[in-house]
Amino acid sequence: MAKFCAECGNKLNDSVRFCGSCGTAVLTLCPTCGQEWNQIPAAAPAPAEKKPAATKAAAPVSTAQGSFAETSARVQPIYGPSFDAAKDCPNCGAKGMGKKTCTTCESEN
Repeated sequence: MAKFCAECGNKLNDSVRFCGSCGTAVLTLCPTCGQEWNQIPAAAPAPAEKKPAATKAAAPVSTAQGSFAETSARVQPIYGPSFDAAKDCPNCGAKGMGKKTCTTCESEN
């Protein structure tokens, strides 16, 4: 069965969503109930801009275990033995060499 555009009367194929002549969205019948049904959903309204809520300062929280003392000095973590220029190879970092030639990379110290 041929369809026609309700706006301009242009003949339409069954599978089109818009009229090729005037650009009007084509209404089709719902396959289950037979009512007019627009296959293109209407654009959702743009969401209203949300204003950031007023920030409030958090109240101090007391813990049952007590509070921690803040220290101004930070302790440096130790990840492993540090490089000793007198004993370690400057080329590969092998530890405890103390010799003229490194046994790991065979470079002269």
